Amino acid sequence: MPTGWPSPCCRLNDVVSSNSAPERMCIGCRARAPQNDLLRLVLQTEPLRIAVDEDRALPGRGAWIHPQADCLEKAVKKSAFAAAFKQRIPRSAYEDHGKWLQKMDNK
Repeated sequence: MPTGWPSPCCRLNDVVSSNSAPERMCIGCRARAPQNDLLRLVLQTEPLRIAVDEDRALPGRGAWIHPQADCLEKAVKKSAFAAAFKQRIPRSAYEDHGKWLQKMDNK
């Protein structure tokens, strides 16, 4: 191990903290935040739509977004959903965005 590096036990203590919540990146503004401060969105296949995963238990890839209208607008504008879900997302999948905004206001 090169000189100046902390011992393995010190690095482990620095990385693993019992007080820290998992962080995720908002697909709208690209800022990192504790996952408790973000909404999880999932892509459902039948019918193809993006839905809010309130319990954070739905299967599949999730996209995380701040509960703010401006982050949603940025995500839609820059096609962040297609990148997050790693596939082309048709406009019809965004039809529930009004419901997302209501959930964002209630959060």
